[in-house]
Amino acid sequence: MLFKVSLLFATATLLSAGRVPRIIGGQDTPIEEDPWQVSLVVGGDHACGGSIYSKDFVITA
Repeated sequence: MLFKVSLLFATATLLSAGRVPRIIGGQDTPIEEDPWQVSLVVGGDHACGGSIYSKDFVITA
């Protein structure tokens, strides 16, 4: 039981740190191809993506 809990916490830590790739086989695109996409950057690193909903709102995960 302790091993399962430790594994769960280790997995959650890796996922939250962004060290596990979440998109496999993707590729970068120029902003002109997807102008509704945004990147929330914290401390110089990508933290979350989003989509422009209107001039005042962005929807994020």
